[in-house]
Amino acid sequence: MKPFTDQQLIEGLKKRNNHVVQFILEEYLPMIEYMVEKMGGSTEDANDIFQESLIIIITKIDKEAFVLSARFSTYLYAIAKNLWLYQQKKQKVANKYEENFIPEFEKPHFAEKYDKDLKQKIFKYYFDQLSEVCQNILKLYWLELPVKEIASKLGKKEGYIRTRKSGCKKKLIELIINNPDKI
Repeated sequence: MKPFTDQQLIEGLKKRNNHVVQFILEEYLPMIEYMVEKMGGSTEDANDIFQESLIIIITKIDKEAFVLSARFSTYLYAIAKNLWLYQQKKQKVANKYEENFIPEFEKPHFAEKYDKDLKQKIFKYYFDQLSEVCQNILKLYWLELPVKEIASKLGKKEGYIRTRKSGCKKKLIELIINNPDKI
């Protein structure tokens, strides 16, 4: 397939030209697959990230003020990498939650799976009862962010974050332990 210039790629995406999309797929998907696989993902993950990245680029191109300030491949790669890192961060939060609040079983069977699901529901129910500030502090804490960074993100002082984190965690544990419904 004939190579396109970066400007032709932008114009082709703007016009939804199938040849341009096919070229981008053939030319740049292997680069994204390599990056995602090197960072622990699968080919399927790479395809998803590639598609999401292309959608983001098309959305930005559709805005009249769009100006490509780097090579197209660099721009696509940067978007894909950021999407992949964000997805990994979300997965880390989910894993941290399970690690801290849901015991792992060697060989789960129906009763253990039911118990695990029930514990997740109880946790989610009482976590949602906490104030938004508590929820944000605990989520950032589970991401293992330093207290200084959490304070910066929330616009608070480090001492306040430490105190609130302890209080929020204590409140969550109390809510779960004193579960009146014994869900």
